[in-house]
Amino acid sequence: MLGKVTFKQGVLRNAFIGLGGYETGRKYDGNYIVLTPNIYKMFAGYSINKWWSLQFNWDNMTNDRTISEIYSGGSMVEVGPAGEMSLSTRFHW
Repeated sequence: MLGKVTFKQGVLRNAFIGLGGYETGRKYDGNYIVLTPNIYKMFAGYSINKWWSLQFNWDNMTNDRTISEIYSGGSMVEVGPAGEMSLSTRFHW
């Protein structure tokens, strides 16, 4: 699920903010259920003009690691990426 608000007038004109999240669900290892945390993301930005925008992203805000793969025997477990912040610019055609 994702929600985004864009401000069209006032002091925050051309700014936007959004929040999203998803449930990773259960993972199974044989007869065992491995619970995984929910993942939340947030972004905020500003449209400089018609062509350029600047955006801050924060992925996996809780910094919880999720199990992405369980191999046979349960001896090796891969975990998903930790929380991450980034800043990006975009040029829109």
